[in-house]
Amino acid sequence: MDLLTAISVRRSRRHYIDEPMTSILCDKLRAEAGRLNAESGLDMRLVTDRHELFRGGFGLFQGARNAFLLAGPSDNPDLAEQCGYWGERLVLFATTMNLGTCWVAATFNRALAETLIPAGERLACAIAVGLVKDEMSVRESVQYRLIHRSCKPIGALCRYDRPSERFTAGMEAVRLAPSAMNRQPVFFELKSGAVTARVSPSAWGPVDLGIAKAHFELAAGPGRWAWGSGAAFDSGEPF
Repeated sequence: MDLLTAISVRRSRRHYIDEPMTSILCDKLRAEAGRLNAESGLDMRLVTDRHELFRGGFGLFQGARNAFLLAGPSDNPDLAEQCGYWGERLVLFATTMNLGTCWVAATFNRALAETLIPAGERLACAIAVGLVKDEMSVRESVQYRLIHRSCKPIGALCRYDRPSERFTAGMEAVRLAPSAMNRQPVFFELKSGAVTARVSPSAWGPVDLGIAKAHFELAAGPGRWAWGSGAAFDSGEPF
């Protein structure tokens, strides 16, 4: 399974098998996080066997014991968006290994998590990761069906001045991108051969924008996004 296939396979999982991941799985996840950190300048780290990150009033998760903590330089104005972009690549990588994941913005022990990152860095958010059953729990299945029904049509997520197969492929992937409360606050535009993206203002909007940009880029083909709402996608050639 490659990352593009993982986009259609990925589901947010909140119920985990309460067992440690093997050292082989942990080593692969840490190696991928290290590779992406070297490219991005972020500090995305895997912490394992820390049930307390999801205890004490954070009952949305069952059996969760591992997480990626997404952090970076405190003075980085685009930290949240970059963590969304690069963190989603970690999510999709974990999906290729048949692991469950779920983005976590507020429903985890942030105070504890902040003690696990170096001074001078800022924690943006976290991603639960771990072993899951092949079939989703009843509660997860109900949540997935509700989310799927509420997904916006592509026409509500973008505007374009002419048809483009690459743009449409990118938007199909954007439609499958996770977002806080499944609000899908992003909007993409294709105009005069250039693609831009923006997000409605909200506390977690920049993270949602980064996630959506990662999905678009993987599906639309080679290129790289600039950071910030309204930033353009440079593909080297017009869409």
